[in-house]
Order: sequence, then C-alpha cells, then structure tokens
Amino acid sequence: MLWKHRNYYRYRWKVRSAKTIIMKKKIFSLIFCVFCAVIVYAQNGLWTDEGNYSAEWFGSQYPSKEFHIKNAEELAALASVINNGYTFEDQKVVLDADIDLSQHYWMPTGMSAGNVSLARFSGIFEGNGHIIKGLKIHIASKNIADRIIYVGLFGLVGHGIIQNLTIDATSRITIISDKYLSEKGIRVGSFSGSCLDGSYINCVNEAEITIEKTAEYATAESISYIAGGIIGDGSGKIENCINKGNIKVEIYDNNYADNLPVVCGGIAGTIDDTEIISCTNFGNITAISPSSGAYAGGIFGDDRGTITDCINWGDITASGDFVTVGGICSYGEGNFNNCTNSGRISATSVYEMNVGGIVGTYYWSTDGLSYILMCRNCGEIICKPTFMMGVSIGGIAGFSGNRILNCWNLGNIVVNDSEDENRSDWATADIGGIAGAMENTVMNCYNRGSVSAETGLIECDVTINAGGIAGNVYSGSVGNSYNTGNVTAKSPFQSYSGGITGGTSNCFLSYYAEDIQISGKNLNEKGTPLTSEQMKGNDYNLAEILNDYAKVLTDANLWEYRADENDGYPVLTDKPASVLKMTTTYERIYGSNGKLVIVSSRPGRCAVYDIQGKLVCLLSVAGGENHFDLPPGIYIIGA
Repeated sequence: MLWKHRNYYRYRWKVRSAKTIIMKKKIFSLIFCVFCAVIVYAQNGLWTDEGNYSAEWFGSQYPSKEFHIKNAEELAALASVINNGYTFEDQKVVLDADIDLSQHYWMPTGMSAGNVSLARFSGIFEGNGHIIKGLKIHIASKNIADRIIYVGLFGLVGHGIIQNLTIDATSRITIISDKYLSEKGIRVGSFSGSCLDGSYINCVNEAEITIEKTAEYATAESISYIAGGIIGDGSGKIENCINKGNIKVEIYDNNYADNLPVVCGGIAGTIDDTEIISCTNFGNITAISPSSGAYAGGIFGDDRGTITDCINWGDITASGDFVTVGGICSYGEGNFNNCTNSGRISATSVYEMNVGGIVGTYYWSTDGLSYILMCRNCGEIICKPTFMMGVSIGGIAGFSGNRILNCWNLGNIVVNDSEDENRSDWATADIGGIAGAMENTVMNCYNRGSVSAETGLIECDVTINAGGIAGNVYSGSVGNSYNTGNVTAKSPFQSYSGGITGGTSNCFLSYYAEDIQISGKNLNEKGTPLTSEQMKGNDYNLAEILNDYAKVLTDANLWEYRADENDGYPVLTDKPASVLKMTTTYERIYGSNGKLVIVSSRPGRCAVYDIQGKLVCLLSVAGGENHFDLPPGIYIIGA
C-alpha cells in the first residue's frame, strides 16, 4: 500500500537558495538603472524615475548608523539606493511618518536577478507603528530568461529586520505574465519577495496580492510561482504578523505547462529553517494551476520550520492536477504547536490530493521527533477529486509520517469525486476525522465532525477507507482518543468504515459514540462503543479513563469536563511540558518464544494493558530490539 505515497512528492521542487548571493557594499552616485525592457507601468511612472525621489536624507545623514525618512520621496530614494548596491548592513532606517505612495508605481528593491549580484536590504527598517498607503506594484513581464523576479516593498532582504509597519488596504500588488514568459519564477510578498535569515516583527499587510499567468510557451524547466502576505519565500523569523489581504495565484496554461506549480500562504509562501510565532491570517487564499501542482496554506504554503500559536480565519481554495492544502500549511516537515484553523477549505484535483485542517502533507522528519501538538480545526473541508487516486484527507492532517498529539477536529469533511469521464484502473482514498493516511501515532485526540466520502465511479476499482479518527493506519497506532462524528464510505467497489479507523489499524483504548451512523460495505469494529451519556460522564467517567493512560506518558491529567463546553464531552487541557519526551514510536511489536519483542528507533516508555484496558506494567524501552517476559495472554501495547 505504500506505493500511493511516492507520488505525493513527485512534483516537488527545490527553491533556489539565496544563500549563494554575495554582496559588496559600495558608495555610489544615485543612478537608477533597472529592467525597463521587461517591466511595463502606467503613464504616471515609477517612484524611482528622475524627479520623483529625493536622496538628500541619505547624503546629509551618511555615514550615520541611523537614517530617518519622513515622506514618499525619501522612501523612494531608499529603493534607488538599495538598487544601486548599498545594503544598509549594521544600520537602521527609521520611518517618522505615515507614507502615501499612491502618486506613482513602486519599484521593488533588488527585484530581478540572473547571473548577477542582487541588491538587498540588510539593515533594520523601523516602521515606528506607521502606515504605508497606496503601495502599487503592477508588473507585466515577458522574455525574462534565467531570472527569478522578487516583488514586494523590498524585493530581497538578507539578514535584515522589518518591524512595526503596516501596508494598508489601498495598496495592490499585481503580476501579469504573458504567453512569451520564460523566467525561472516569481516570489511575491507585501514586505519582501524573498529573504535570507531575515526577521519580520509586528508587520501587518492589508494589500491584495495577485499573480496571473498565461503559459502557452513556458519553458519545460520547472517554474514556481510563490506568494505570501508578508514574504514570498525565505528563512529567519516571523513574529506577531497579520495578513488581511486576499492572495491569489492563478495559472492559465496551454502547452508545456506540466511544471508550473503555484504556492501561496497567508503569511509566507515557502519557508526554510524559520520560526513563525503568533501570526494570524484573515485573507482568502487561492491557488490554481490546472495542469500542475497547487499548494495552499492559511499561514504558509511550504514549511521546514517551527510554527507556534498561529491562527487562520481565511477561506482556502486550491485546484490543480495534484493538490496539497492545509489550514495552516500545505506541506510541512517541522513542528506545529497550538495552531488553529477556522477557515473553510475547498480543493479540486485530477490526480493526487492531500488535504488537512492543519497540514495537507506532513512528511517524515529526519530525526523522527516532529509533531503536531495541541492544534485544532474548526473549518469545513470540501474536496472534489476527479478520480480518487492517492487521496488523503483529515481534520488535522491529510497524510502524516509524524506524531499527532492532543489535537481535535470540529469541522465536517465531505469528499465526492467530480464524475469526470476519465477513469482510473485502480484508486484509493483515506479519509479520517484526525488523519487520512497515517504512518505514525495518533494519541489523545478527538473528532466531533462528520466524515463522508463517496464515489460514483463505476468503471474503476475505488477503495475508500473512512474512520472517525483515521482513514487508514499504514504503520503506527491510534490510542486514547474518541469520536462522536458520523462516518460514511460509499464506493461501488470497496469501502471500509469505522468509528475509530476505516482500514487497517493498531487501535487501543479508543472510543466512539454508539449512536453515530457508520456506513460502508465493510465495518471496522475496532474501538469501544459508548452511549453519549457515558461519554459525557454520566455513570461512566470517560475523561478519567482517558487520563489513566495519559498520566502514564505525561504524569499529568490531559482530559476534563467543562460546563457548557463541547456539548458536555471531554476536552483537552493545556499541554504538559513532558508529553513529547515520553512518547515513542515502535517500528515493530510481536511475540516470540513466550516473550514480547519491541523494536524501537529510540528510548522511551511503554504501557502494557490487558484486554479490559487495565494497566499491567510499564516498560522501559531502549533503542533497538527489546525482549520482555510476560505471562501468556492478550495485551494492548501503548505507544
């Protein structure tokens, strides 16, 4: 069954690193020279045109460690200074007033580059709580061979800091690429198109960002279009930032458009080795690439960083040949802590589709320690694959190779094929309230939303796995969790459904409401059915039962009942600090010659229960193969 995951990453690309850029600081006369042959603007011209900017502040304050800017003409000169190679390294630029840029179009600093050095900002830009109004960037590009276009207030930021600044709703960033396009790609963010080890603190974007492209004669090489509310791509730190602007990347393609993936996120398009802390997105996110990949996330599109205390309120829409969508992140490898999605997710694909309320594809981490912790999804998830080939959809993660701990889903999940005339010889779909396809541990989670997956494709063998917690657990386990949502799996070929899991699973100490509707050709009866009253603590304290196992791993009570909350069902308390240190994943568990054998990738603690759920013993597991003596019997082994 593992074949289905290989295609998930077939079309991934590597974003060119800005780390190879070497800049030399130099003092110069202000001569503005930019790619005028490829940039088309309206008749009111650019701020960096002769006579539209004033550089007196630079000459009068140089070589000060702190420069002050008080009007649009002086801010325009900053762009011209940077475009001529001055980086402001170890210097600060301070904004002393609100700035209105509506009179002319803005030229991003260091906007485009081929085999030349890039102009970048490497200082501190202190916005002082001021507002930039009327920022307008409109670029119609053609024949930009071997260049990446960087677009934003700053095109490129290298080891710089942008802070305490707002770009208001009168601002617009629009990129229109015509059919003769042959560039390497576009990176767009309101504050910067790209950054290397930069920091963005207390920044607010209200501007709409739009990329539209006709790709009739695009080159065969992979070209990526990346947009974010704050930055396009990069590395560093983003903290206390807010996006309120809608972001849309749409590719209208014809011939040779198989390698045109689009990526967009409310805060950032793609990030690498980046911390994102306490950021919020309110803007709607749209990614469309009919013959290629569409990646969309409420906070960021592609992640290799750590995400903490982030919230998405915006609706997310994605459509493409293959689609990856997440309420927080489309494709992730880092850690997710205390994040929330409340936006509606809509996805349409021809082939593969990974969609999750928090993350669409959660790829295996190299150290095996990555996790999603204390995250929740409240948004509805609506998916429409043309045919169900490699479809994984979950309330928290679509596909996960890492741990999902202490999370919950309240959103309904609906999956229907599009009844297209195309047919696949064989296809599969994994749909779950917490995870669609799982290759690790789901622990201390609950689902309250309904899970429904249906296909009417008669001419192909479609197998649907639908579960209240997980669609299918290919490796790992589901434990100490509960579900109260209805589960539906309908296919003319095969369907597997269950209150906890649909397909194959290692499931222990998990519960589901016995009065929910579970429909499918084959029912997975794993899990313990309870009445709603029992789950709410009447004559049966489910929270206490769940805590019995949770305390083995964390020495803390994770579950409790709260008056007038969650319809009376147990809720999760604040995360304990020890929950991550004591949870481990076992590569293999089996009996041999009267001994219990546990093969583990790292040390940890393992709880052994009898068939009634009573704790038998607590084992210390070392890395490698472990052998334990137990009396003959049937046991439940906790992760």
